[in-house]
Amino acid sequence: MELFGIARNNYPGVPFKSHEVPGVSSFGYWKTTGKQTYGLPVHQNEGIELTLSLQGESPVTVDGVKHILCPGQIMITRPWQKHSIGNPCFPQGRIGWLILDVGVRHPHQEWTWPDWILLSKAELQSLTRALRQNEDAIRPVSPAYVEAFNRLLLIAKSPEQPHRTSRIAILVNHLLLELFATLESTPITYQESLTDSMRTIRLFLEQLPKRLHETWTLQTMAEACGIGLTRFATQFSTLTGETPAKYLMRLRMEVAGELIGNHDLSLQKVATQTGFTSTNYFIQVFSRYYHHTPAQYRKLKA
Repeated sequence: MELFGIARNNYPGVPFKSHEVPGVSSFGYWKTTGKQTYGLPVHQNEGIELTLSLQGESPVTVDGVKHILCPGQIMITRPWQKHSIGNPCFPQGRIGWLILDVGVRHPHQEWTWPDWILLSKAELQSLTRALRQNEDAIRPVSPAYVEAFNRLLLIAKSPEQPHRTSRIAILVNHLLLELFATLESTPITYQESLTDSMRTIRLFLEQLPKRLHETWTLQTMAEACGIGLTRFATQFSTLTGETPAKYLMRLRMEVAGELIGNHDLSLQKVATQTGFTSTNYFIQVFSRYYHHTPAQYRKLKA
């Protein structure tokens, strides 16, 4: 497999220079010529990602929905949207990617584009809405878009060419303008619910079972969602029918019951994994919830 990229943070590729096209997290391409043992499992990026198929058909998923990404099509994933490429390994073909960080960490937050993006204010507002508020993950693009993307990828393959920063900025603007023209010419179904704070809370709830070991308070849960305390508590209760504290405790007890009933773990490990710093306190809470001590519950489930 061939892979060329220019990147910052932990993305693969040649590192960007300091202050070079801020907001571009990564761009590049990979080309596979034979059977692979590698793919991209379900993951999330902090930015908007545009993934273009240049050769071959690739199985992809976006939010668990399966698609086939064909040549001349892009896969659009919003910040922190779950997606994968491969089934599970890459097929033969060539795929390019571009990830732009628009400054959000939760779906309800407003996007902030880099100041070197040159689309007019009205065009950028329309493009942002089209990217934030629809679920059409796979879209065809124009030959002009493909041509501009290929020119950008040539920079990834030959990163030492002169005036690299200006070339990248010009080509990214070209891509966004072509993308805007494509979206403008095709029907879009807008869903404002994709960008409200309730969606942020739903995503937080999806992650919470894997984060029970953390010390959660109402304040830290609200901060994790980037939502004010009162608004978070109200919307959380509206969404779940429980207060955050009751929901968290119920979830901890359900997971604790599974761990005790199905695994030969010590009580200390179960307590730690479900967020209790004191084993004795964990036993008290568990006994009240299940009306059995952990030892009794384990025997019942044996």
